[in-house]
Amino acid sequence: MEKQPGNCHLLTQWHDVYNQIKPDVLFMLHRPIGGMAKLNETKPIEEDDVYQQHVRMISWYLKQDKLLKIYIQHALPRCLTYCVGYINKWILAENKPLRFAGDRFTIHNEKWERIRFEHLVKMKM
Repeated sequence: MEKQPGNCHLLTQWHDVYNQIKPDVLFMLHRPIGGMAKLNETKPIEEDDVYQQHVRMISWYLKQDKLLKIYIQHALPRCLTYCVGYINKWILAENKPLRFAGDRFTIHNEKWERIRFEHLVKMKM
C-alpha cells in the first residue's frame, strides 16, 4: 500500500475491501490529488513518480486471480468551491436551466492526470 505524505492518510484500505469481496469485475472511481501535480513532459512518463504509483496500484489488482475486468471512471472535473450557491444564483439571474451554463462552474485542473491516465490505459501488463 502506498504511503501518503504528511497528514494525508487513507481511511479505507481498498486492498482489504477487495480481498473480502473478491469481485470478478471491478469498477473504480480514480482521481488522485497527487495526479494533478505538474508533469515534466521532457522526461519519459515511466520516470514520473505519480505515474509509477498508478502502475503499482493497477498492477496489484491485475494480479488477483478472480478479477476478469477493471473499469475505471477517471479525472472528473471539479466544481468551484461552494458551487451549488453560485449555480443557484446563476439559474435565478439567467432564468435558464443549468445545461445552458456550459462549464463556467468547472475547474479544469486535470490536464496532467489525464496525460498520466492515457499512458496507463495504453500500458501492456
